[in-house]
Amino acid sequence: MFTEDRNSLTSRLAALYDGQEVMLTPALVDYDAWLSAPDNGQPGQVRVMEAIAVQRGTAGLPVHAFLAFDPWRCIAEHAQGRDTLAELKEAVGKGAGIGVKLYPPMGFSAAGNTDRAAGEFPRALRRLTGGRPGPALDAVLDSLFDWAARDEVPIMAHCGQSNGSRRSYEMLAHPDFWKRALDAPGRRGLRVNLGHFGGIWDLGAAPGRDWARSAAVLMESYPNVHADVAYFNTVLQQDPATAQEAVGFLAELRRRPGSGLARKVMYGSDWSMIGQEEGSDRYPGAVTTALARLWPDDLEEDLRWRNAARYLGLDAGGGTRQRLAGLYERHGLSDEPLRRFSPTAA
Repeated sequence: MFTEDRNSLTSRLAALYDGQEVMLTPALVDYDAWLSAPDNGQPGQVRVMEAIAVQRGTAGLPVHAFLAFDPWRCIAEHAQGRDTLAELKEAVGKGAGIGVKLYPPMGFSAAGNTDRAAGEFPRALRRLTGGRPGPALDAVLDSLFDWAARDEVPIMAHCGQSNGSRRSYEMLAHPDFWKRALDAPGRRGLRVNLGHFGGIWDLGAAPGRDWARSAAVLMESYPNVHADVAYFNTVLQQDPATAQEAVGFLAELRRRPGSGLARKVMYGSDWSMIGQEEGSDRYPGAVTTALARLWPDDLEEDLRWRNAARYLGLDAGGGTRQRLAGLYERHGLSDEPLRRFSPTAA
């Protein structure tokens, strides 16, 4: 799959939901600086995903990507006279993307980078920032979050102890760093998806549950903090007891006084990764079946799409809805697919 073009991958993904009303929100990533990899050309990727959004919108299938943002890239390119944050704002503002994707375990946290010793950061980033990488990262992220909170732009972030560019960086994705970001003035309503719910693959065993508990507290405390169950691979494995343990733990979290899980947890796939698992074509149905007792009957629609629609801001007055409607209007498309996913009209 990783050798196929984006439009072909979109067709593969849509086929998993054949016959269903679907909105797809794939997420771009930007790892290049942290992995010392060749530059993959973020502006080109944004243009590709905007073109796919228009083409698929013509066919009535909304496909709107989360655009990648890397604070290191922003710092580096600003030194060369280019403002990647301004470019991101422009792209999201015109509906070229639905939100912003961050990947903290590459080497930064949502807040508090200033508190880390300079030696914890890559040497190249230390040189670039005059030996002050933490403050430089926090300044960029503060600007990003202030804008996102003001304009109702959803942020999706990897939130699981995995996939760090260094093993020690994996802890930087912990939910506690998001509390610090959310507690800044004007950010209480920031729309955040703690992707993977702290590590949904770990919830079948007690040692992996601390992150999920912390994520649940944030969902209870802040109006627009959500989590998805992307890469819930245990529902595909031949060990149903592990999946049942995970579901039992989620049920325990949902029973907590003031729990926000019922309206905050969202279906997710992380499809390019889960697609490598045996039986991955069963994933959408396997997830909803496993969680049916937590979201029974009509509440299943909250899990399947309504919670995500609330997080994204797809109601008629939502900032995201208005930005996407502008994209459709500029290209002479009907916004009827967007109206189908209005959570307040359901």
